[in-house]
Amino acid sequence: MVRLCILSLILLAAGSSFAADPPEPAPVPPVVPAPPKAAEPDPTRMVWFEDARYSPALSEETVTSVAAYVRHSLLLPDASPPLLNRQARDDFYPRIVFISVSDGLHRARVATGSARGVIKAADHALTQLRAKGDEKFEPRWVKVDVASTILFHEHADLTQIMDYERSLFGLALGRRTGVAMLPEELVGSDAILQQVFDQEKLAAYLAQRLPAEPYKFELKNLEDVYLFRFSTQSCFADAREILPLYRGHRQWRVLSKDDVLESCRAAAKYLVRAAGTRGQFAYLYQPSDDTVKDEYDWVAHFGAAASMFEVYEVLKDADLLAAARRALEHGELVTGSWTKNNVRVACIVERGRVALEANAMATLALATAARVTNDRTALERVRLFAEALVQAQRADGGFVHYEKYPQGEAAQEESTDAPGLAIAALTQVYRVDADARWLDAAEKAAKYLILVRDKNVVDAALPHDHWLMVGLETLQQERAAAIYKDHQLRLAAAIAAAQNRMPQYSDWLGSYFHLPNSTGTAVRNQGLAAAYAMSRRLGRESEATTALEALILGGAYQLTCQVRPEDAMYFADPQRSLGGIKEGHSATLIRIDYAQHHLASLTRLYRIMDEEKLDSIRVPPPRARLIAPDGIRQPGAGS
Repeated sequence: MVRLCILSLILLAAGSSFAADPPEPAPVPPVVPAPPKAAEPDPTRMVWFEDARYSPALSEETVTSVAAYVRHSLLLPDASPPLLNRQARDDFYPRIVFISVSDGLHRARVATGSARGVIKAADHALTQLRAKGDEKFEPRWVKVDVASTILFHEHADLTQIMDYERSLFGLALGRRTGVAMLPEELVGSDAILQQVFDQEKLAAYLAQRLPAEPYKFELKNLEDVYLFRFSTQSCFADAREILPLYRGHRQWRVLSKDDVLESCRAAAKYLVRAAGTRGQFAYLYQPSDDTVKDEYDWVAHFGAAASMFEVYEVLKDADLLAAARRALEHGELVTGSWTKNNVRVACIVERGRVALEANAMATLALATAARVTNDRTALERVRLFAEALVQAQRADGGFVHYEKYPQGEAAQEESTDAPGLAIAALTQVYRVDADARWLDAAEKAAKYLILVRDKNVVDAALPHDHWLMVGLETLQQERAAAIYKDHQLRLAAAIAAAQNRMPQYSDWLGSYFHLPNSTGTAVRNQGLAAAYAMSRRLGRESEATTALEALILGGAYQLTCQVRPEDAMYFADPQRSLGGIKEGHSATLIRIDYAQHHLASLTRLYRIMDEEKLDSIRVPPPRARLIAPDGIRQPGAGS
C-alpha cells in the first residue's frame, strides 16, 4: 500500500512536469491495481481509556465550547458556527467524547468518539451518529460528555458487588470490545442494580444502543474483566441554552423564584399524567423500562391529591384541578363508615383495617380541597373524617393507630408519622370549619408528643416530625403557648444542624443522611417552612434566617432530584418521566409521594419568596472544601 502511494505521487509529479513541455504522444498509462477494500477499523490502534487516562482535564469553558460545536452540528446547522475557544481548538491529548442525542420521545442514541484532540473525538462521534441516516429522526436534546477521571481495574469481577456510585462513574471494558457506557446509561437502563451487573439488562441495552458499536461483544467470563471506571465533564444543550452538568444534572448556585415555580409546575404536570382518566395514580413508575408496579398506597394517593390542591392555589391550572378532583373521587373506592363511641364517622378501609395515617391524610386532602375551592358542600364529609380522628384519640392524647374493620379491635403496632399528620389534618379542618373541638384534639395530641414522646430526648435524637411542625404553626397562631413555640424552634434547629453542609459530593449539599434521598429533604423543608412562618410572625429573626437558609439549601437539592431532559433522555419514555421526582441521584424509581412532598415543600418556599419579595437568593456554599473521592472534579466546591 505504501509503495502504491509512492508510485501515485511519482506519477502525479511526473504528470505536472510533462504539462510544461511541448506536446508529445501520450504515454500508455501503467495498469494500477484497484485499491484494496477498506479494512474494519483496528480496535488495537484506536484511542481508548488507557490512552486518555493521563490527559489533563478541560476547563468548563472548553467543555461548553465543545457542546456549542456539537449543538451547531446537530440542532442548529443553519446558524453561524460558534467560535471554539483556544483550548478546544488546540487540544491534542487523547480524548474520549460521548454524544447523546434524543428527539425527546425515545431513549437517546449514544455514540463514543475517540481521537487525539477533543474536537476530533467529537467529530468521530458525530460521524457515527450521522451514519445512522434516519431522516425521520429530529434531534431535540443533546448531551456532550468528555471522559475525565479514569480508574483502571485489571482483574475486575462483574459478578460481585461493585463498591462505587453508579450515577458518578461510567464503565468501559477493554479496547477490543469497544464497549463504554456513561453513568446515565447505567442508571437509565438499570444495567447495575444494588451495585451488581444485571447481565440481561446490560445485553438488552447494548443490543439496541445506537449507533451500533463496530465490535461484537459477548457477555462471557465476567469474573475476570479488563475494566475502566470513569467520570465525565458534561454539558446539556437544546435549541435555547447550554448548561454545565454534574452527575448528569444541573446544579443551582442561585435559586430564583421562577426556578421554584417551574419545578412545581413540572411536578404538578407529572401528577396530572400519573392520575390518568380515572384518578388512580401510577403509584410506582420505573422509567428505565417504562413500567408501573402493581403496588398501591392510599396514604400516598390522598397525599398527592392534597399537594395538587395546594399548588393549584398558585398555578390556577384547570387540568390540575380536574385531576385532583378525579383522585378524590377515586378515593371513594376505599371510603367506608362505622360507629365509634356511638358516633358515626368516615374511614379509609384498606385490607380489612383502618389506619390512622390513611384517615388523617384523607382528612387533610378533603380539608385542603374545601378551602382551596371554597366548596362549602364538602364540609359535611370533612367533618365525618375529622370526627374519626377525634374518636381514635386516647385519653392521654395519643392515638390508636390501627383497628380491624369492622370489628374495631385495636392493634399494638404504631406509625411514626401518623400522630403528627393527624394534628396537621385537624388544624387544616379548623381553617374551613372553626369548631373548637378540632383544635382541642390537636392541642391534646401535640402536648402528648412534646411532653411524653419527646421528653428527655436530646436535640440530636429528636424525630424530625414535619407534620407536627405544620400543625404547631397553626396551634401557635390560634392558641399561642410557649410550649408550641419552644418545641417548634427546637425541631427547626435540630433539622438545620443535621443538614449536609460539608457533603462528600457537591450535589449532596442541603440534603440529609449519609446516603441522601429526595423525600427525606422535602419533608424537612415542609417543617422548616412552618418554622420560618412562625419565627417571622414572632419576630424571631435569627431563627427565621436559619430556617430560610436551610430551606434554600434543601430546595436547591430537591431540584437536582427532579427528572429533566438531561436525564429523561436516557429513559424508555422521556415524556412520561419528565417532572417526576426520583428517589435520589442514583435511583430511578419515581413515586407519587415523592412528588407530593416535593410540591408541598416548594409551594411553601415559593410563597415565602413571593411574600418576602425575593426574586432570587444565593445558595449558601459548603462550609468546607470538598475532597472528592477518587479525584472526581467537584463543581461548586467551596474555597
